[in-house]
Amino acid sequence: MYSKKGIKINEFKSRLHNLRSSMEDNGIHVAIIQFFVDIYYFSGVNQLSTLILPLERDPVLFVQVGLDMAKEESWIDDIRELKGMGSLEAYFKEQGIGVGTIGINEDTLPATLYRKYRETLPQANFNNISPLLQKIRSIKSNTEIGLIQKAAEVSHLGHQRIVDVLQEGITELELSAAVEYTTRQHGHAGCSIGRRNAYYPPAGVIGVSGPNLGIISGSGAITISGKGLSAALPMGASSRQIRYGDMVAADISTNIEGYHSDETRMYVLGQPDDRQKRAFEVIYAAQQAALDVIRPGVKGKDVYHAARQVVEKANYLEHFAGYSRYPQYNYLGHGVGLEANEHPLINSRDETILQSNMVIAIEPKLITSQWGVSLEDTVAVTSNGYKLLTKTKRELIVV
Repeated sequence: MYSKKGIKINEFKSRLHNLRSSMEDNGIHVAIIQFFVDIYYFSGVNQLSTLILPLERDPVLFVQVGLDMAKEESWIDDIRELKGMGSLEAYFKEQGIGVGTIGINEDTLPATLYRKYRETLPQANFNNISPLLQKIRSIKSNTEIGLIQKAAEVSHLGHQRIVDVLQEGITELELSAAVEYTTRQHGHAGCSIGRRNAYYPPAGVIGVSGPNLGIISGSGAITISGKGLSAALPMGASSRQIRYGDMVAADISTNIEGYHSDETRMYVLGQPDDRQKRAFEVIYAAQQAALDVIRPGVKGKDVYHAARQVVEKANYLEHFAGYSRYPQYNYLGHGVGLEANEHPLINSRDETILQSNMVIAIEPKLITSQWGVSLEDTVAVTSNGYKLLTKTKRELIVV
């Protein structure tokens, strides 16, 4: 049987089984899930709701807004209306929930709501269940990888559009808007989802050029962010006109049925100079070195160091992901799935052991105060290596 979203009900049940096993291993008796991405992953519904999973009983979905749609879309049998904390209190009493360990999304749950749970269940212990959920979600099914591939195909159409419209005098905003129009026409949901209390560029496109390539700003990610249109949202495309000889970074994140692709390519308007070519060659080699070590059993930090060794040997280490300005950060990539940036975070300390069907983005970059270069691809870990999911040719694209 299939849910309304085309995912087999058995797949949802398998996800639930994995969660129960993890809860049992970690001594968690009840999971109260309120981060919307996690709710969607386990229920097939992205309404304003709370998902409760007792270890030995069926899940219950409490829906605050969109109850009729939730009943139509979700595979879960017990779906109830949520009318505030009173609805949950009545359920807790009904099921005898009040002691033991309860798992909650500590990283996303508002403090006010956390206090209400503590007041409602004063004898319970609360543990952060988010790391368990992220670990479960990091292993993708074939269905999920298929959706990520569809997102990558739409991203590729966006990159193809850049070749058509990039010309002297066009602004970063106009270029990004042309890409956004194309990706939206082909099914991109129009936003990139993230867990952190931060923001992403509108419609998932960072179109940055010239000296703006050296800007690290905005949401806190150490990446080529651009400066945006104002201090109110200092990230993404600006009103700067692109000039002959400029490099342009197009970082496109697309979202198809909730699943993302992440892909960055570098463009040059006119012929690249020696510095531009050399910087791109280093980044390409660093990315390829990282890709070459990807396989099950390898740790994330080993993938990072493979890329870093190439950059260091080329004497670019001070610019590696903004290293000289932000030495406390060292970063190479991230998981991709229902969030554009999810577990694992691939850096020099990442102990995550790669497994088949993990999907990760590898994005080495050089960032100086005046210029930057990046290359990013989304890949799936296979039984003996990796599979590229992104489609655009991996080269410095001359327009």
